[in-house]
Amino acid sequence: MVAEITDIFSQGFWLSMEEGEHFMSYENFPWFKDQPLKAVIHVDQPAPGYLYWPDIDVDL
Repeated sequence: MVAEITDIFSQGFWLSMEEGEHFMSYENFPWFKDQPLKAVIHVDQPAPGYLYWPDIDVDL
């Protein structure tokens, strides 16, 4: 399974998955806002519908 961050903006970032693209706003997902770029783009999708950012220990 592949999940990928395609764009990052000051308001949030775009996440691309098999299901399509989703905008992840910092307003709705504040734990990503002050993280280093490297930590935000390092996302794993070990199973359908499950996302994990290991560098910041966040899962959705």
